[in-house]
Amino acid sequence: MKKVTALLLVGMMFLMAAACGGKSQTEPSKENNAAAPAETQEEDAEKNAEEAGGKKQIAFVCINMEGAFWVDMMRGGEVAAEDYGVDLVFKSGEGSLEKQISLIENLVVQGVDCIIVDPLDKQGIVPAINKAGEAGIPVITAGNEIETDYNVCTIYNDAYDVGCITDVMCKTIGESGKVACVVGAPGSAVSDARQKGFEDAVANYPNVEPFVLPAKWDATVAQQMVTDLLVAEPDLDGVICADAIGFQIVQAAEASNREDLLVTNFAGMTDNIPGVEDGTYLLDLLMGGARVGYWNVATAAQLANGADIPQKIYLPTSVVVSENTKEKLDEWGLTDKMTTCTPDEAMEILEGFSEEFGPDSYKVENYQPRS
Repeated sequence: MKKVTALLLVGMMFLMAAACGGKSQTEPSKENNAAAPAETQEEDAEKNAEEAGGKKQIAFVCINMEGAFWVDMMRGGEVAAEDYGVDLVFKSGEGSLEKQISLIENLVVQGVDCIIVDPLDKQGIVPAINKAGEAGIPVITAGNEIETDYNVCTIYNDAYDVGCITDVMCKTIGESGKVACVVGAPGSAVSDARQKGFEDAVANYPNVEPFVLPAKWDATVAQQMVTDLLVAEPDLDGVICADAIGFQIVQAAEASNREDLLVTNFAGMTDNIPGVEDGTYLLDLLMGGARVGYWNVATAAQLANGADIPQKIYLPTSVVVSENTKEKLDEWGLTDKMTTCTPDEAMEILEGFSEEFGPDSYKVENYQPRS
């Protein structure tokens, strides 16, 4: 495989990992990382059970609670909690693996019925997952493929989807030019999968020079990295966003007088989908923050109530394209490889997440990997 250029901007590699959070109940922004005394934890467990009114208790341990996608994710999780009749609390790891581990340890003592975690480090979180599992508490690793005896992985088809998006970008520029992919943080299962999807796909286009921009899940960092890349590589043809940062990348292009720069968006936010139709974005990926949040909490509710869920399930996704782009995909023979939808169809799906994953329609057989 050809060498992929990684741009690491000194002074910008502070950790602002993407959050998977919500807010039915939220903790104070600062919480002691140390586990609480046993007697205090037992009192909290009794209090939580009383306050939940006999409902199953679900806890969502996030990386942090910032960003438009993650705020939308909270909203979807809250709707799922109401639809499934469970009690839901969100906890922020504040960008710290140690904090996430401490939160899970406290939740184990409190005796919650299921824990969802978006782990900052896919290996470092394993001991905490094992501790929860040994206590009889099922764990969902949101967006992360992690192998333990106790977790269910809710996976987002990241490598496959980004590979498809890379194919579209490379075909659009005539299979020759320069393309950058903005990813999250090395070591994150989600980011690593998306980067692999890009690198594997772009390797099939020997005349395309690739660049990887690890922006640490921070939109401001991503915008500056693309701005700097446009100075260093003024003939850059396109940017693939492997995070919900398309708006910031378009701003960087406009500020650099590069309105012709091709940009693909990611995550399918309702505010951004119209940009596919008007040409702001070459395409988007149908995920949706609220939809993702609902699906994870719905899965947790199923587990808490004793349902048998496979160890790996996959969020149904689609590439959102305009009718004109769809015609080109047909010409290139790419429509057999990927599922696509129009912006109007995407909006209907994004607004109907409670029907798609609700108690009467949740079916694990629908959540299979793309291939």
